[in-house]
Amino acid sequence: MKRLIALSLILPGLLLAKGDGTGENTAEFLEVNQGARASGMGGAFVAIADDIQSIYVNPAGLARLERRELLASRNFWLAETDIDLVAYAQPIPFIKGVLGGGIVLMNTDGGKEADENNLTGNNLKVKCLSISTSYGKIISKDLSVGGTVKFINQDYANHKGSGFAYDVGLIADAEPFSIGIALSNIGGDIEIDKANNSLPTKIRAGLGYKTSLYERPTLISFDLERPKDQEVIYHLGVEYQIIPKIDVRCGYNTLSGYSTGFGYRSVGRGTLQTLLGQIDYAYVQNKNLENCHKFSILTRF
Repeated sequence: MKRLIALSLILPGLLLAKGDGTGENTAEFLEVNQGARASGMGGAFVAIADDIQSIYVNPAGLARLERRELLASRNFWLAETDIDLVAYAQPIPFIKGVLGGGIVLMNTDGGKEADENNLTGNNLKVKCLSISTSYGKIISKDLSVGGTVKFINQDYANHKGSGFAYDVGLIADAEPFSIGIALSNIGGDIEIDKANNSLPTKIRAGLGYKTSLYERPTLISFDLERPKDQEVIYHLGVEYQIIPKIDVRCGYNTLSGYSTGFGYRSVGRGTLQTLLGQIDYAYVQNKNLENCHKFSILTRF
């Protein structure tokens, strides 16, 4: 009887189908925080989302964009596993909102297939893809809403499945506070090897607080996350502007542990003076797995 080695360490539960045609959660790569800024703050971002990373945390945050934004990110995740992200969003006046989209691609080398005797030589590669379209809109002065439609395609060493998922969210502002709620990965089961695997649905609620410390902008955020059939996860994050172009961040969540990071902003010169650039980095602890590094490049124009 053949077994999949290494994949059981990297993506546990993804291929464990029960005999009655029911399976475990699938599309677990959707649970990984995308973008270095949010990751550096412990993932506490649902109430303070205000840039293109909102697509992956709380789509209501897209409504806060005032310019076009382009994001590229790489997540050096577990052993032999990388997650790449490209996203774009822009305000569109005639629909009175902000439209965005993004692609997330996860690749991993899961090792070699084996039976009871020896390796067969077959590679156990994993490829997971998510294509998202999001819309955010300001409903009133203090309230914004948003939604995302995601197409998901998965290939776990030739065990394949695809389907759709949906996110909805809102953000309410009451300066200096903000409150955010997001429901993510809503949708039907995805069939893999004749087993119905459910999406990793979760709900998040958060509180953000904007203040100043030593006359420097400071952002504090706290989230509660309740994944389906799991315990509540607590997220806490802080972002502090040490000088006008540099932010430092730190955070903690009860699932993975501590995180830290920084962001650097720059302004173009000459004919590119309207171009704004931002580079973000995050170091994220994983309590029981490898720690990971995340890099993001964000351009506003």
